[in-house]
Amino acid sequence: MTASTKVDHELLIDDEAFAEIICGNKTFQTHPYPCKFTQGETIRFLEASMEQGSMTGRNCTAEIGYIGDFSNQRVILSLLNVVVGVG
Repeated sequence: MTASTKVDHELLIDDEAFAEIICGNKTFQTHPYPCKFTQGETIRFLEASMEQGSMTGRNCTAEIGYIGDFSNQRVILSLLNVVVGVG
């Protein structure tokens, strides 16, 4: 992924989960149905401080790998090629 990578989706994420994604500990994301994600698309995660109730300005992008059923109401997305601070 490069700075010119097309972003297909943007999702707001809390600062704790964001930290886990960028350090490589969290390699997945769940999302409620209906899901309009496709394998190979790019997600930009926008970090928000739940404590402060505002955006931090940090972001990262990840490629969607596997998409699977997590429950009757959610899907699970594997996150590949995470890049911090793109776009």
